[in-house]
Amino acid sequence: MALPSTRLEGFYLALATLAFSQLVLVVISEGGDLTGGTGGIANYRLPSIFGYAIRGPWYTGVLVLLVALTLWVLQRLDQSSFGRACRAIRDNANAAAAMGVDVRRTKVLAFTLTSTLAGLAGIAYAYVDNVINPPVFGLDNIFLLLFMIIVGGSGSHVGAIIGAVFLYLAPFVLEPIVGHGFLVVFGLLVVLTILFQPSGLAGLLSRLPVRRA
Repeated sequence: MALPSTRLEGFYLALATLAFSQLVLVVISEGGDLTGGTGGIANYRLPSIFGYAIRGPWYTGVLVLLVALTLWVLQRLDQSSFGRACRAIRDNANAAAAMGVDVRRTKVLAFTLTSTLAGLAGIAYAYVDNVINPPVFGLDNIFLLLFMIIVGGSGSHVGAIIGAVFLYLAPFVLEPIVGHGFLVVFGLLVVLTILFQPSGLAGLLSRLPVRRA
């Protein structure tokens, strides 16, 4: 998927990845016994590790550790030559190529890295409730992840966490007030964020005055 995507940018790249995700959804739904079809797969458990069953609060601890490790890896990459190359390509691919950056190779590596992290997140998610089915990969969750990034702050590791926590908790507050209309509120929030706060909540927090001792 990464190789043909190197010829695409912006909206067209997003459209290509979205189309591919829907193709995967069809394969999962029609996968029969291998994928569980439309009913998905259930009644499985994470194998015991050294005789210990990692469930409940222990598994929550594993997830927190995975998030921390992911943030550490991304932070190191962000400060590396690879991270600088990615930012240069994001800002101006032609200028980056003129400075000696291998644009195609960097795009493929970035695509591979982010897809790998998404795959690891999917593995971790599969053991949260020990059930997984096609709707998990539907458009609703894809756009929810996109909303989390936009509201939290695109390009910010802290923003991704803030956006995820904020939009996960928001329905518990909004649904008793506006019912299922909270999805409309989500849409309005994303539009307002794009128009008036492109850097998201992370950018808003960064501008708050810091008290000095």
